Amino acid sequence: MQFRIFNIPIDSSDSLAMEEMNAFLRAHRILEIDRQFVKMEHGGLWTFCISYVERAKAGIDNKATKPKIDYREILPPQQFAVFAELRKIRKNMAEAEGIPAFAIFTNEELAAIAQLDELKPDALLSINGIGQKKAEKYGAKLIETFEKHNAHETTRPSA
Repeated sequence: MQFRIFNIPIDSSDSLAMEEMNAFLRAHRILEIDRQFVKMEHGGLWTFCISYVERAKAGIDNKATKPKIDYREILPPQQFAVFAELRKIRKNMAEAEGIPAFAIFTNEELAAIAQLDELKPDALLSINGIGQKKAEKYGAKLIETFEKHNAHETTRPSA
């Protein structure tokens, strides 16, 4: 992750600084933007601190993107149901932290998790893209929420 700071004067009729920032935003994968208004003796300015990842490092090619994968076609129905539930849990976790869902687990990682025989912390480490830190930070919460949901589903009376 890298950072870039832009200062945009509010009293400037020159929009070059704003155009530069907008071009930067379009050209990079933005993770977070923090803004602060700085009051000065003769006006003020907006300061933007932007955390980002280079598109090439993020695996994003400007000329050709990866084809979208339909996991409903790839996964058997039971595994797809697990995958769908894991996506809901990931979405809730991402909203709680205010970060993009893919920063927690990618769809590819969730599909691999859905294919595991047992959803255990150690098993998460066997998945490409999930390291020790990600497993520690998100794995336990994902597993706990998933198990609670499944326990609720299995105790629900059938119609």
